[in-house]
Amino acid sequence: MNAAVHHDEERVTDVLRRVAAGDPDDLVTVRSLFEAFGERSFGFLLLIFSLPNCVPAPPGLGSILGLPVLMIAAQMVLGWPTPWLPRRVLDKKMRRETLQKVLSMAEPKLRRVERLCRPRGNLVSSTTAERLIGLFIMLLSLCVLLPFPLTNMVPAMATVVISVALIEKDSVVLGLGVAIGLGGIAITASVLAALAGAIWAAFGLAS
Repeated sequence: MNAAVHHDEERVTDVLRRVAAGDPDDLVTVRSLFEAFGERSFGFLLLIFSLPNCVPAPPGLGSILGLPVLMIAAQMVLGWPTPWLPRRVLDKKMRRETLQKVLSMAEPKLRRVERLCRPRGNLVSSTTAERLIGLFIMLLSLCVLLPFPLTNMVPAMATVVISVALIEKDSVVLGLGVAIGLGGIAITASVLAALAGAIWAAFGLAS
């Protein structure tokens, strides 16, 4: 019981810092990160899989990490009380050094979002709202999954902001995340439209 209260008092970056602390050569599992957030695990899992796409990362990482986000968001739409991931995903290991590097790059931005956050509004606590949020995050994850430049970073940033809003139960920051997400969707639509135009022009010239 005391552990659950302790989790609720900690901010997102505090929990991540606590898990990341230690020998850089040690291995950390997704399960250990999942358990660190307790009842806030929906928001946390969305955050942890979206965060690497907000910083410079190897090509193709968006496609790898976008799929778990899509799966978790779908569970929100279905109204599942807690998230589920396959055992092999939960047992996936990473060097603690990797987590430390990602956190060091992302922490300043996360801290800025956290400073805006406090429990306010009842939108996030509504079951219907959570399902709508899940549907919106599914759309954002589809943008991240597309293997095109400029289509994954902004939607991933939006998912991070929405995730922090879910963890902190802040409807105002949730609105900010949705606004960023709409911008990311617009960018993705523009890239797809340009690609479709180029393909159409190429076929037109060929004919």
